[in-house]
Amino acid sequence: MGHRANLVIVREGNYELYYNHWCAITMPEDLFWGEHEGLRFIEMQKRVGPQEWLDDVWAEGGALMDLDRRRLLLFGGENIKYDILLQRLYLKLTAFTWPGWDVQWAYEGIAELANAAGYPGERLRERQTGKRSVPAIEPLDNPEWATVAISVRHADGTLRIYASDTFTESFLEGGPEPLLHADPALAYSELDWNTLTDSFPTAGLHLDEVERRMEFWRANPDTFFEPEPVWSGWEVSDLRDGYERQLELTEGRLLLPQPDREALLEQLKRSLLREVGSGSDTVLEVLRVHAEQGKEVQINPAVFDEERPAFDGADRERVLNEAIRRLKEAEPESLS
Repeated sequence: MGHRANLVIVREGNYELYYNHWCAITMPEDLFWGEHEGLRFIEMQKRVGPQEWLDDVWAEGGALMDLDRRRLLLFGGENIKYDILLQRLYLKLTAFTWPGWDVQWAYEGIAELANAAGYPGERLRERQTGKRSVPAIEPLDNPEWATVAISVRHADGTLRIYASDTFTESFLEGGPEPLLHADPALAYSELDWNTLTDSFPTAGLHLDEVERRMEFWRANPDTFFEPEPVWSGWEVSDLRDGYERQLELTEGRLLLPQPDREALLEQLKRSLLREVGSGSDTVLEVLRVHAEQGKEVQINPAVFDEERPAFDGADRERVLNEAIRRLKEAEPESLS
C-alpha cells in the first residue's frame, strides 16, 4: 500500500535524495506553488542514502529540483499522469509560479531524474518487456474506452487508422507484425476521435512500412520498452508528448479532440486546491478496525514516511488565480 516517490535536490553539483511513501499521486499539487514552497516540501521528507533510489517498478512519481541550473523535473499525479493536455496546461501555469525556472515533465520517469542528478538511470530499470502475449487490434467493446490511436502506412501507400483500448506497452512490445497485419475491417480511412469519445487519447503509434519507422507518443511516463529485438531493423522514435507528429503523418485523416482551456483550467483548479489527506492515517484506521476484530497485522514502517506543510487554501487560491490571469494575458486564446 502506498504511492512511492523519490524527491531530489541538486546543489553545488551534488544531490540529496528523499523518500515519501504517499506523494506520487499528489506530486503536481505539492510542487506547483513555487521555488520556496517546493524546496520546503522536499526537505520535509525522509532523507535517504544516495544509493537508495526506487526502481522503475516502485517509483510511481518523483521530482528533481536542481538549484544549480534552476530546473525542475517531475512526474506523477492522478488524472494528469494520463492526460497530455492537462500536463501541458500545468506546465504553462507553473512557468508563472516558478519564474526563471525550466519546468519539465519527466517522461522517462525515475530514470530521467536519476540521470539528471548524475546517477546512472539504467541501474533503476527493473521492468522487463517482451513477456506478454502478442497483442491484436480487436473491436472495441465500448468506443468510450478508446485510449490509443494507431496509424499504419502500408507499402502500397494505404493508410489505415485504428482505435484501441489495449495498453500501449502491449503494442510496443509486440513489434510491427501484429499492426501491419491487423484486420482491415477494423480500420478507418479517416477517424474523428470525437465520434468515439470526448477523452483525449493517452498514447498513439504510427508505422511506416516502406521507411520501416515507428513513432509513438504517450502521456504516461510509466511507458517503457526495449525496441530490440522485436523492432530490429526499424527506426523507433519516442515523441514523448508530441501527438502533433501523428496528426501530420496522417495528413488530416486523424482528428483528435480540440482542447477546451476553460474546462481544463477548472479540472486543474479542483485538483490543485483539494485538501490532501494523510495516507498513513488511512493505514492507522485499517489497523484500528483489525484490532477491534482481534486480528494482528504487521505493517511496513515506511508507510509513515510522509510530511506535508499545512494547507493554506486562501494563499494557494490566490497564487493559482494569479497564474491563470497571467496565462490568459500572455495567451488569450492559444493552449498548444
